[in-house]
Amino acid sequence: MNLLNKMISPEEITARMDRMDSYSAMGDYECTTCGNAIEMYLQVENGAIVKASAFSQGCGYCRACAATAAYLAEGKTPDEAAFEVGIDEVRAIVGAPAGENIDGPLFATAALKLAVRNWEKSLKAAA
Repeated sequence: MNLLNKMISPEEITARMDRMDSYSAMGDYECTTCGNAIEMYLQVENGAIVKASAFSQGCGYCRACAATAAYLAEGKTPDEAAFEVGIDEVRAIVGAPAGENIDGPLFATAALKLAVRNWEKSLKAAA
């Protein structure tokens, strides 16, 4: 069942599909199907992700998965986002497309996890 329209409006997806000018961390992961990267941007304040967005020029499915992962990450700590926003959670909302590219949730959550890792690395470098 596709829960996208029930849980996340098209406006919320569109609002999360943009590069951030100012962010705490960014991670990207290349889609092996189309070769386009999914970029995930996080703005972390007081230990919580206050804003997340994604950017990709890939297929619509990967873009929807990336925006959904960003949506699910907001309000969580970076650790919570890395562990709780997974392939199954993204796929439950977006659904699975007919055809070959069923790995959008994998690529989107990988970009999120890399953004969290880069945020952690920036904290260590600042210390």
